[in-house]
Formats: sequence, C-alpha cells, structure tokens
Amino acid sequence: MQNQVVSNALTRPGYDAAITLGNTPAIDLICWSPKRQSFTVQVKSVSSPNWVQISKKHLVGSHEHLYFVVVLVSEDDAKPFVFHILSHAEVCEDYRRQPTTRRDGQPLVPGREGVAWRPLVVNNLDRWDKLPA
Repeated sequence: MQNQVVSNALTRPGYDAAITLGNTPAIDLICWSPKRQSFTVQVKSVSSPNWVQISKKHLVGSHEHLYFVVVLVSEDDAKPFVFHILSHAEVCEDYRRQPTTRRDGQPLVPGREGVAWRPLVVNNLDRWDKLPA
C-alpha cells in the first residue's frame, strides 16, 4: 500500500512511477523525472519512529540512481503519511555511523541492518526536491 501512496505522491509534481509488484525485490518503484531522467525508489514504511530496517544489499556498493522514501504511517487513519526522502549516499553515510554492537557489547544480529530514525530523518522531511529534476 505504501508503494502506491508514494507513487501517487510522485505523480503530483509530474513524475512517472511504476510499481514493481515484487518482480524486482531490490526496487519498489521505477521512476522518470519530468525531464525523463530515470531513477529507482526503495520505499520503507515504519509505524514507530525508532528504526528503519534496510537490506544489507542496499547499504553496500554504489547505487547512484537509488533513492529511499521512508514513510511514517500513523495508526490513526485520520493522520496523513509523513515522507522523508534520502539519496542512497545519505542512507549509506548514516549506516556507516551506526554502532556495530548493541549496548551490552554483543554484535548486532546479521540481517537486521538498518538506520536509527533520528539521524535518518533530520532535514529530509518532504524533500522531494532531492529527486532528479
């Protein structure tokens, strides 16, 4: 559902977005800017603002045309969705700053990679302008 919500949000300023429907698990949306530049979007939805789980494959390597839209979904249906838009480079930088162990000194559980909410969303609220023009 959040993929559709983000796709709809992108069409308002003139972007085209196609939902991949699970055919390409690493990509949720294939998009084209109003000037016809292509890029991809990975949609991450969370219901509580504390942690955004992101697959390790998205946190390594170069994906210069990949963007993340983190959607804060309220349990109250009357509240609107909250969007945070980040480039791949921004997400990777936040990931590199994450601790590699838990507070008790134990290593983090493999497969539970991600980024803490607070550094991820600073200055990224409704930053649709980060997407290609």
